[in-house]
Amino acid sequence: MVKTCQNHPVIDSGLDEISLSVPAHIAYARIVRLAAASLALNQGMSFSEIDDLRNVVDEAVGVLLATDGGESNGSLDIIYRFSAGRFELEGSRSGSGTFSEESISRFTEQCASMIDEYDFRAELRWLRFRKTPAGDT
Repeated sequence: MVKTCQNHPVIDSGLDEISLSVPAHIAYARIVRLAAASLALNQGMSFSEIDDLRNVVDEAVGVLLATDGGESNGSLDIIYRFSAGRFELEGSRSGSGTFSEESISRFTEQCASMIDEYDFRAELRWLRFRKTPAGDT
C-alpha cells in the first residue's frame, strides 16, 4: 500500500523501520551507507551483496543530493525497512527542485542489476529501492 505523507509516498509494508535524518551534504553519505550495511548484515546478506548495497546507497544519496533548480541545503530523510529476507531503503530530501535526470540515469545504469526493485518520484525528491538476499529469492 502506498500512502502520501508530507508530499511524498510512504510504503506501508509491515516491516520493521529505522528512520535517519542527516543534513543534505555528501559528508553524511557515509552514515547512511554504514547503517544500511549493518542492517543488511543482520538480514543475512553476503559480504558481496553488502558491497553491492553500499554502492547502491552511494548512488541513491547522489540522486538525493543532485537536484535541479532547488536549494543546496535541507535534510535527507532515510527510512530503512527490513525483516527476514527483505531490505528496503526509502529516501527523500527536503527543500525544492527535482532530481537531476543525469543522476537518475546514472543510478539506473549502475545499480539496476544489483537490486530487485526501485522507484523515483523526482518532483517529490523521493526514491525507494528493495534488495533481497540471493538465498531468499
